[in-house]
Amino acid sequence: MPRIPLGDWVNSAVDWLLAHVSWLFDFFKAVFTGAYDGVNAALQAPSR
Repeated sequence: MPRIPLGDWVNSAVDWLLAHVSWLFDFFKAVFTGAYDGVNAALQAPSR
């Protein structure tokens, strides 16, 4: 039975995404990091 080169297809797709829309990943990283830092700061604030 012939093998389907799924791993090669996935690698090609990831390479294409990184080459063409890495700015989008950077944007999401900045948004989620900012949200995490905000929640973390709020939860660590001293209570009254």
